[in-house]
Amino acid sequence: MKRWLAVALAALVVGASAAYAEEPTVWGKPITKTATATSNATNTVLWTPGAGNVVVLMGCVFSASAPSDVSLNGSTEGTFLQTIRLQSGGLWPVGYGTFPLWMSGTADETLRFTVTTSGTFSITCSGYEKPESF
Repeated sequence: MKRWLAVALAALVVGASAAYAEEPTVWGKPITKTATATSNATNTVLWTPGAGNVVVLMGCVFSASAPSDVSLNGSTEGTFLQTIRLQSGGLWPVGYGTFPLWMSGTADETLRFTVTTSGTFSITCSGYEKPESF
């Protein structure tokens, strides 16, 4: 009886683990978008996803040659990253953790930035796109 129970339990464990052995789904290759500004820019498009896709933003890096204020927003959802005050020089990373910094709520929603600067400002964001229905 014990041998039968051990065989049945082993078969159950092997069968159950095989059912969940797939790799996590990755919706696509990482995408990087970069923009620069040498004066104030309001609601400027940084990332337009492919048709029917949503943006999954993992993080951004900001650089400024003069003190600058920057915020990020979606075209329909409004500001999601409140104003960050940047000092001149250096790089300022935001996000790049395990979880997304932002995911657009609807397909085709663009990622936009607003910056107030008197120097050169640069923003580089990365993430990926996924179908809205997934």
